[in-house]
Amino acid sequence: MATSTQPQRKPFLTPREIIFGVVVVLIFAGLYALTLISYVNEGEYNKLPFTLGDDKAADNVVVNARMLSIDPVKGEVAIRVDVLPQGALTTTDGLTSTKSLKVLINGATGQLERTFDKGKTISPFDTVISLDGVVNNYPFDTYAGQLYVYVTSQDGKDAAEEEVPVLVNLTANIPGYQINAAADAKESTETTPLINMDASRSKTVVVVAIAGMIIMWAIGIAVIFLTMSFVFRSRKAEAFAFYSGLLFGLFGLRNSLPNTPPIGTQSDFLSFLWVEAIVAIMMVLVITISLVRPQK
Repeated sequence: MATSTQPQRKPFLTPREIIFGVVVVLIFAGLYALTLISYVNEGEYNKLPFTLGDDKAADNVVVNARMLSIDPVKGEVAIRVDVLPQGALTTTDGLTSTKSLKVLINGATGQLERTFDKGKTISPFDTVISLDGVVNNYPFDTYAGQLYVYVTSQDGKDAAEEEVPVLVNLTANIPGYQINAAADAKESTETTPLINMDASRSKTVVVVAIAGMIIMWAIGIAVIFLTMSFVFRSRKAEAFAFYSGLLFGLFGLRNSLPNTPPIGTQSDFLSFLWVEAIVAIMMVLVITISLVRPQK
């Protein structure tokens, strides 16, 4: 009596598939870890907080300046300033001053000099500092500016104004930017601290922007190959919705790049404008083929 043999069941995963899956998981885990490490360490590239002045001076004014935002199109950085008199200049831990104080900051707009009367509460205020740079160099644009602080005190209306030593604490936490600060070695003094600031796009923004440009070029090259298949392989010309979708979708991809300025930047001339032209030309070519070639 013949015995029936059951067919051998194929394993759910072959050794090759298991090895391939493990390699893919390890690569993904490595990239994921590198991304998290880059995010954690990105703040360390900023040379902030930055302190300039004599922190041991007894009767001085501490100026805490915090960068709020950067507008690369206008070339401005918004800074919130908190003035805190120290030592004999205050009896209320910096909330009020025992003398009238005048604070001069090199703001680009608004009031440059602010006066805080004796015994009055000293409230923080906002100012705007000019930045020199070319936004059209995005994502490789850089900016430079200076923060200048000068403080004088006065006992009364008829008393002479006296210079006050100033300690400046500059801080910043603006996503998308790498910000550095350094003292101006030639002009900065104890009573007139002058800080040179420079800002550039963070490494994350640069990498994402470059990746976006590479994706655009990959799309453009793929569109060329697709169109050539219609031209030389006598395929039925179609995919009109695909071309028209790309024609307008590239604008969305371009505008989704982090902190991208209006059209006309260096990144546009490196990728977007070229790829947009390629898609438009290939679309017109496909439409022409569909009109002149007999359709099968």
